[in-house]
Amino acid sequence: MRAALESSEEKVVTFDEELRIVQAYLGLEQLRQQDRLRIEASINEELLNAVVPPLSCETLVENAMKHGAHSSNQTGTVRYALTGDC
Repeated sequence: MRAALESSEEKVVTFDEELRIVQAYLGLEQLRQQDRLRIEASINEELLNAVVPPLSCETLVENAMKHGAHSSNQTGTVRYALTGDC
């Protein structure tokens, strides 16, 4: 939560910073969901220094949880990827 609040004060953050917030959020969700939540990530590490608006990735992942993984009692998978060229 602290990281999210601090990053929201910035105009841009790196993907690295943004993905740390996403990973922290998903870690908490895994604790809550236990065996019902799988997480798969594919990260192009060359892009970690690129900048994005703060909380842009976290918002997408939060929506995926709310409208996908949380919407049933079955096991769900959240997949996210950072792909592209430098």
